[in-house]
Amino acid sequence: MAGDFFASDLDGTFFDNQREYDVDRFKTLVQIINSQDNHFVLATGRDMIMLKKSFAPVWGQVDIVANNGAVVIAANGTVLQEAVIPIIIMEKVMQVISKMHLEKGVIFVGLNHKFMLRKHRNLNHQKNTFQREDQVSYFVEQVNEIHDRIVKLTFGVETQAVPALIELIQNQVGSSVYVTTSGYGSIDVIAATVNKAQGLQILAQYYQQDQPWIMAFGDGLNDLEMLKIAQMPYAMSNGDPVIVEQFPPAMADNQHSGVIKTIEKYLQKKQTNK
Repeated sequence: MAGDFFASDLDGTFFDNQREYDVDRFKTLVQIINSQDNHFVLATGRDMIMLKKSFAPVWGQVDIVANNGAVVIAANGTVLQEAVIPIIIMEKVMQVISKMHLEKGVIFVGLNHKFMLRKHRNLNHQKNTFQREDQVSYFVEQVNEIHDRIVKLTFGVETQAVPALIELIQNQVGSSVYVTTSGYGSIDVIAATVNKAQGLQILAQYYQQDQPWIMAFGDGLNDLEMLKIAQMPYAMSNGDPVIVEQFPPAMADNQHSGVIKTIEKYLQKKQTNK
């Protein structure tokens, strides 16, 4: 079965700084990609609630690697992975997080709803924006009150503290979780062995691709594994220095549709060389 993969992170990569994109141009690009039996993959730390809203014009035409790989869904709606974090593991993570100075409270991202501890509700002056953007559904007293299957814990700290705190959680909780960041002071905790590259590999297996060809775009450390397995990886110029130094730049930054431009150029060149 034919099928190349064009995978892109969203924040700081596909989206501009207002979290918007050129909808009409993207719709045309997706149509071209699909007409050639290829696949566009939204590979993001964001969740399904946000994705369905932002990508309604192309829903059902793109594949999904959400929550940094914890949720993988084919374009036709087939659920390929839901990597759930057990309650006992979440409680261990929270024991570590409880000793940290948080800039944004912990949000528990479930398959259907989002939860936050009531004590985090009034954490700081950014709380209202954070909760509204992430659409927290329920506030609970403790973790065992959560009535959903949780695939990600996400919270915010001071940006300079992120590397040390990621290491702290990973060391104290161990191999039962994977801890990463998309930048901007955020830390995500997901199930062990889960990342965007693993999500892409699951999609490739579903589409019967043993050795998939991948073009990938990213700006943050949670994109690193995905970029490493891609035949054509691209970093956004506004990205984390670790990413920018390792991979070639996209044709433009996220403010100027860099992902779309780079893919369009590639497809045009490929068509010309036929």
